[in-house]
Amino acid sequence: MNKNTVCCPVCQSTKVVKDGKTRQEKSRFKCKNKLCSHYINTKRRKRFVERQQQNVLEAWNRVPKILLLDTEVSPKEGFFWNVWNTNINSVFLKHDSNIICWSAKFLFDSKMHHDCQTAKEAENRDDKRIVKSLYDLMNEADVIVAHNLDKYDYPIIKTRGLIHGFQPLKSLLGIDTLKQVKKEFKFTWNSLNWISSVLNKEEKLKTDYSLWLKVLEGDKKSLNYMQEYCDKDVLILEDTYLKIRPYIKGHPNLNLMTEAFDGHNCTNCGSKAELTNEDYFTPSGVFQSYKCTVCGKRSRGRINQLNKKQKEYLLVPSAK
Repeated sequence: MNKNTVCCPVCQSTKVVKDGKTRQEKSRFKCKNKLCSHYINTKRRKRFVERQQQNVLEAWNRVPKILLLDTEVSPKEGFFWNVWNTNINSVFLKHDSNIICWSAKFLFDSKMHHDCQTAKEAENRDDKRIVKSLYDLMNEADVIVAHNLDKYDYPIIKTRGLIHGFQPLKSLLGIDTLKQVKKEFKFTWNSLNWISSVLNKEEKLKTDYSLWLKVLEGDKKSLNYMQEYCDKDVLILEDTYLKIRPYIKGHPNLNLMTEAFDGHNCTNCGSKAELTNEDYFTPSGVFQSYKCTVCGKRSRGRINQLNKKQKEYLLVPSAK
């Protein structure tokens, strides 16, 4: 972590701003993360930066790199006679899909990474350069987050990389927000636009079919707007991910990535977790239950609370 990085000691967000002074005339700072809003007091900013850096390093031996990602893909072009219940032979395919642009940012980082086809590349359906830059960024990440990651973004990215002869991506953990909202909730629609409008009161930029046609023709203004559209998708994806993160079962365990084994920390966000007065029951054991002090995620310990004699007499349900 950069020694000049200012971050919240509770959620590790870098969105920290100066917010007046305390009664002792000390500078006060506030975390701008909507899910945290923690206040921090310090005499001098330099000392604050050093203390927060030390605080994070004490809790996290390394910062997990969670990459939020979105891609915009061109439609397939071809020739066909029927529109209902028809199969299009490969000989009638004029142009296959390719990646027009992509946007990505690391969680809580203000920098937006992106790349877009040039006008000439768009006309020639050439995405080799931008797929290479995307591969390079993905290889820096520990976790990838996207809406419909498993069935759309990830397969398309790997397919385009294979076509261009790139080596395989590193082993990455993935979080598909579309899969998670379908699994845990009952929204009227599961599109990112709808979910964001409900949870964050924010929607995507408006697009229509004419934009895609102009992009395929290599129109520079349309390509720039497509990139802005993709950037906005990543921003609302980040807000949506943070809202649903406490509910995600099977979330990659951030404790393993932060290497923070000196205390009980939340598996989903890495913040401090406190022991509750509740028990967590499985078919073959009783475990201690923990709750995150920031996001509220529930976790359990790994040590079975039953003694040896209790385990000997315990019956478990049969599989058949």
